[in-house]
Formats: sequence, C-alpha cells, structure tokens
Amino acid sequence: MRRDPRSPLGAAHATGPSVQVLGPPRLAGANGAARLAQRKHWAVLGYLLATPEGASRAHLASLLWPDQGPAHARTNLRVTLTTLRRALGEVLDANRTHVRLDATAVDADVTRLHAWRGAHAPRDGEPAGIDPTRAFLEGVVLEDAPEFMDWLADAQDHVRSVAHDAWSRAAAAAEADGDLADAIRLTDVASRVA
Repeated sequence: MRRDPRSPLGAAHATGPSVQVLGPPRLAGANGAARLAQRKHWAVLGYLLATPEGASRAHLASLLWPDQGPAHARTNLRVTLTTLRRALGEVLDANRTHVRLDATAVDADVTRLHAWRGAHAPRDGEPAGIDPTRAFLEGVVLEDAPEFMDWLADAQDHVRSVAHDAWSRAAAAAEADGDLADAIRLTDVASRVA
C-alpha cells in the first residue's frame, strides 16, 4: 500500500484490486478487469467489505444458502471464495473457520467513503469517483436468501447515513470557510443522499 502525497488526508491507496459497490458493482482485479458472474459473489464481497472483522464460514454459508444443507452450502461458499480469490488476488484471509478481506489491500469506494467521514469529511478530501446517491450493492437481489436481504437493507441504510453525514459535514465546513458556492454544492449532494 502507498500513501498519496496529494491526498489531504494522507489516505492510504491500495495497490490491489479496485471495487465499486456503490451503484452497480464493478471490479478491476489484481490482473486487470474482472467479472463476477453471480450475484452471490458480489454478496460475499460486499458483506466482507462492510464487515472488517470478517465472518465465520458457517455464518456466510447459512446466510447465503439457507435452503441448502450445511455441506452443500459450505461447498457453494468454497467455490465462491475461490472465484473471489481468482478475481481479487490474495486479499482474502480465509482459514477453515473464518473469512476476512484485507480491506487495506483493496481500493473500495465504500471504504474510501467511511475513511473520509471518519476524518470528519474535510471538504478538500472529498473522495473522487463516488456517487453517494447510488445504493450499496445496487441491483444485488437474492430472493433465496431473505436474511441476507435484511442485512443488505440495513447496510444500505447505514451507508446512506454515512454519506449524508459526510457531505453535510463538508458543506458546513465550506460555509464556515465562507465558500458559499461549494457549501451549496455539497448541501445539494447531501440532500440527494437522504
């Protein structure tokens, strides 16, 4: 990982894969453009991005394949993790019981959003390439995984709240600095997120 000296936050920029999960999910893997063909691939990746501590294999298997027996669900998860590892490179930390994503090795829009908000959203650090009006994992619908869909709805609300708060803070900072044009622009973004 390297630090971008031009970044006002001194934010770390991952040198590995680039993941967009705000809006329709997209991935540029460690070896260039990559494609995740199944929604459950995106579901696992999004879940791991939103859960820095990771999750047990048993939890992920039952969350995403609730109608299948435990052995079949574990097999599906193993195949999904293999697909993710091929697309992302070695950023998955998986052992026999637990799976975690090394978020510091992935350039994910949602991670940059959280970092900006965590730094109190300085207006000169507004993350590029993020459309905060788009939903987290937009278009990922798993009708056969209702608990995942409940989790996703909560995660989408949380990300929307983080984005609204971040752009509102940046707007307040712009107003305090006397830059009313930027304050209006940032407030407009915040209002479209809410």
